[in-house]
Amino acid sequence: MENTQGTLQYIAGLFEGEGSVSLSPIRARTRKGKEMEQIRSAVYITNTDVKLIQIVIDFLKQNNWSYYVRTDIRPGNKVCYNLQLTKQAERLDFLKLLLPHLFGDKKQLAEVVISYLEHRVKVAKQWQVERGGDGQYKTGVGSSYTEVELKLYQQYKVLKDTSETKCKIPVTFG
Repeated sequence: MENTQGTLQYIAGLFEGEGSVSLSPIRARTRKGKEMEQIRSAVYITNTDVKLIQIVIDFLKQNNWSYYVRTDIRPGNKVCYNLQLTKQAERLDFLKLLLPHLFGDKKQLAEVVISYLEHRVKVAKQWQVERGGDGQYKTGVGSSYTEVELKLYQQYKVLKDTSETKCKIPVTFG
């Protein structure tokens, strides 16, 4: 599929129905074993139709974007494919391309995640400048989230909690 306006609209429609954009708090460990809280972004599309997933893969390849596909195989169910973009800067570019074609709740969530990713990409560039001759970052890496990131996560959470697409049935995973 060519990388055209029609392709963008098609993928945006697929993303609108089968995609997800999220910010999630996580606990992580540094290489030195220090525990910290961070906020992680994710952009993915999930579907059982491998042809639809392949269209998105072709689009990502045309843009030289990194991704991975996880398959969920459960007895009695169709194989479910979960395609996720792996790099922050590429998630940012992907969302910026799709944004004009999104609407409603998904667009609002994408706008917040775009702001988050713009901040993260900017911070990552600063860290690269500050990296020492030993190849290790002197500051920033391995730190918890910033105030800007926390505010964006809180904004995301409010939107997600009031979203029309929010699951209304409580689900417990064991």
